[in-house]
Amino acid sequence: MAVPTMSGPVTQSPPAKTPGILVESVFDLARVYEIYRNVMCPLTASLSSRKIDRIRRLDHVVVMFDADRAGDQAWRKVATALRNDCVVEKVSLPEGKDPGELSIPYLHKLLQEVVDVGVLAI
Repeated sequence: MAVPTMSGPVTQSPPAKTPGILVESVFDLARVYEIYRNVMCPLTASLSSRKIDRIRRLDHVVVMFDADRAGDQAWRKVATALRNDCVVEKVSLPEGKDPGELSIPYLHKLLQEVVDVGVLAI
């Protein structure tokens, strides 16, 4: 499986109408990908203008950064940069946690509030 990061060339863009989940790391991406396929990561909470421009292609972005200071700063940067371009939502995580640490059922519960993740089969 090719990991869909934001640093390499884009081979296929997701449909603009499908909400994209934005997470910080490949570990977070791997966990979210288990239940929702349109997920991407910038490999860090520090987002360049080039990466913001790539995110701007979507109509709906759900930010799920780590629940720490860097994640909160990155969320604010994304929300400010995209406020006129698309819907931007934030999924709040428990303090000090990141998506890669969450159980699949808990992650599913959080995401079903903002995107269609379907029924969880475990």
